[in-house]
Amino acid sequence: MQKLLVSAGLVLLSVATMAQSNKVLSAYNYLNRGDLIEAKEAIDAAAVHEKTMNDPKTFLYRGNIYYELYTSKDEKFAAYKKGALDEAAASYDKALETIENSRKVNKSDVKTQYYRLINAYYTAGNEANQAGDFGAASQEFEKVGALRENVFGEFDTVAYYYAGFLASKNEETDRAITLLQKVAPTGYEGSGVYYEIARLQIGKDDTDAAAATIDEGLSKYPGDNNLMLLQTNLFLKDESKMGEAIENLNATIASDPTNPALYYARGALLQKDSTRLAEAEADFKKTIELDPNHFEANYNLGALYVNQSGTIQDKMNALDFSAQKEYDALKVQRDELFTKAIVPLEKALELQPDEKSVRAILLELYGKTGQTEKYNEMKSSLTK
Repeated sequence: MQKLLVSAGLVLLSVATMAQSNKVLSAYNYLNRGDLIEAKEAIDAAAVHEKTMNDPKTFLYRGNIYYELYTSKDEKFAAYKKGALDEAAASYDKALETIENSRKVNKSDVKTQYYRLINAYYTAGNEANQAGDFGAASQEFEKVGALRENVFGEFDTVAYYYAGFLASKNEETDRAITLLQKVAPTGYEGSGVYYEIARLQIGKDDTDAAAATIDEGLSKYPGDNNLMLLQTNLFLKDESKMGEAIENLNATIASDPTNPALYYARGALLQKDSTRLAEAEADFKKTIELDPNHFEANYNLGALYVNQSGTIQDKMNALDFSAQKEYDALKVQRDELFTKAIVPLEKALELQPDEKSVRAILLELYGKTGQTEKYNEMKSSLTK
């Protein structure tokens, strides 16, 4: 009787095993007939059963079924589409992990399926990007990169670049930096990748990391204007590096001599040095020559003359009463500066009529130069 019971147990075990194997076969047949829901139910059951959960064929079929659910245009499968592509990828991964358990499935059978996934992820990334969902698009492109890297040992520069670029657009700063740092050494998009990484690092106030990124970028792309300007902005945060900032601007202007922003930036730095005011004046004038409607250049040129007039006034006040001739000479210089300041400041006011600080300076200048009518008009405008 005991032998009979043991034999009966073996029969039951054999039947159970065969039932699960039949589920794998049934899933395959359902898939071939286009019955994807039935195929999914059968293969999901097989995927968790101890007799078929380590069979690569189970997961090869499962990946194929989920891929078809994702790509099908039939509305009855629409509810199954979300997450189906990721399930397909996970299934193929499992098939590779268990490949040694079967002689009926080989690695090339599985790896061939990944190419379909890569194309699908690329398409999903493009569609999400066009829809303005930059976060989702970035994730899809990163999956492309990861699949190529992990399965085929290939580095998909374009996929990782777009993953990082779109993560940046989605304000995922840390993730964007990590992804773009993978791309930078490849040379794809040249210095632009280093620029974007450094820009993001500056946005995090991680100036040390940004400085290192810029240095690395400039070592590969010497004299790159965008990197040098970014480096200049870093120098501007440190008073001790004003000299380096000006040197950077000199080099950048040499390679881009018609860019008004560069002359203005250098002029703004030079005016901080009382011994280089003539150079600052020349840069502000050059800025205005290239861009007559540059508010800051007009304003700063006028302010430069006003400040110089103040310096001369201090000298006048320090003179002895007997130094009338020297006093008169200084007065002429001061009054010339008053007149010179008015022109760019009037242009600045024309560009930004609501700027009260400009109105206040002009009011004072009109009074000092005896322009009564303009003085009264400006005074009236300030009291409104």
